[in-house]
Parts: sequence; C-alpha cells; structure tokens
Amino acid sequence: MEKSFNFPYGRAQRTVTVPGENLGWVAAPRAAPAVPDLEAAVLAALRAPVGSPGLVELVSRHGTKTVILVDDGTRATPQKAVLPVLLDELNRAGVADEQVTLLIGLG
Repeated sequence: MEKSFNFPYGRAQRTVTVPGENLGWVAAPRAAPAVPDLEAAVLAALRAPVGSPGLVELVSRHGTKTVILVDDGTRATPQKAVLPVLLDELNRAGVADEQVTLLIGLG
C-alpha cells in the first residue's frame, strides 16, 4: 500500500508518493498546543529548566562571560521574543551586556 506525503516547496506544496514496500516507517513530530504566552514560558524555562539548575545559579557557578548561539533568519525560532527575555534574565543574574557575545549559526 503506497503512502503520500505533502511537503512545503516555496509557496506551494509538493506531493511525494512512496510504494509501501519501500517505506520502513514514518517519523513525524507530534502536534503540540500553542504556547499562550511565549515570553512567560521562556522565563519559566530559564528559571526552572528540566534537569538543570536555573540560569541565575549557572551564572553564579560558572561566571558572567556568556556566549549565546543563535540560529540564522532562515530558521523558525522566534528570536525576537526569546532573546530579550534571555538577555534580561542574564542581566538579572549579574551579566552585563558587554559580557555577552552573540554567535549566529549559519545553516
């Protein structure tokens, strides 16, 4: 039994059909509900991350010189919403703006 997949292609979509005998499995992200307040969610994650101390504690342990790796504009990361919250929290932890370096990871 064949399976068809739709992929974004520019401003349109393309459909690819794969014969069943050539298809081992399909891995796809699960649907997740939208985050109602992205800034609050980012702040909560910075203050109480899963499996790690919060940002303020990490700064107190490791120092204030900070490098932030940011993906480039071709990615869907909402940097415009995330970076100000992150920088404010770093400032709250005692990191001056002059101690922060942003590296843009070109994809």
